[in-house]
Amino acid sequence: MDKNTQIPPTGIFGKCHGRVAPYIYSNDEVIILMDHAKKLISPDNLRASAIITAIGLLWATGMRVCELYRLLQNDIDFDKMEIHIRDTKFHKERYIPIHKTVIEALQRYAKFRDSLYPNSDSAHFFLTTGGQVLTKRHLEYNFAKVRQYLLPNGKNCWDRRPPRLYDLRHTFACNTIIRWYKEGADVNHNLLLLSTYLGHVKPSDTYWYLTGTPQLLAITTEQFENFSRGFGMEESYEKLYFSIIITMLLFGPANKTKKCIFIYCKFVSGYF
Repeated sequence: MDKNTQIPPTGIFGKCHGRVAPYIYSNDEVIILMDHAKKLISPDNLRASAIITAIGLLWATGMRVCELYRLLQNDIDFDKMEIHIRDTKFHKERYIPIHKTVIEALQRYAKFRDSLYPNSDSAHFFLTTGGQVLTKRHLEYNFAKVRQYLLPNGKNCWDRRPPRLYDLRHTFACNTIIRWYKEGADVNHNLLLLSTYLGHVKPSDTYWYLTGTPQLLAITTEQFENFSRGFGMEESYEKLYFSIIITMLLFGPANKTKKCIFIYCKFVSGYF
């Protein structure tokens, strides 16, 4: 190498964007978290009830953690079975429908909360010990205490970044896609619905929540096999692009993955 060649120092252009693989919870792991949350001690037992309900709501709706602890009592309509999420990311708001079982769990918590603090001055839905508003700090502290029970036997630390509350959002997105495939739904069409439900500005943002699970890898394999058997040209390429995206999310660098997602979104939107 020419001795006059200048080599720029590491990091001169800033850090490149990296994507740490999220933790995808199994149903059994969510049950473990909620079971151990029951053991969280407080004088009024509201701490345990709040954390159990919060974990369940994040898992069942995929809402952002900040959206959960900002919920007000008037934001939940038990009769219409929907939640009004206000002033969220990008200063947007949306209504999300929720399942009957989620409504029942929220009603149980609200009834217990009101029995303890019927004259609370707070309008927030989630209260914890002593009638305090449940904050991000409360959530993360208590979640860290129950998360340790997901460690494999004999281990006292994680070999990777520890699971986060936010990973419940990733889990929701993956489980929804898998369920739609099993039901034979039009995933490409429904993805727009999922994007709206999660509060994303555009569908390409939703693809970042799709992470390699055994079920999604099986879907990817099936899509490549179907493509090779020769469907109609348009349907084949649509399925192929979806398979490529899943593969790139698992193994590809961030910049190429974004380009792949952009091409796919243009394709399914009818630009090609």
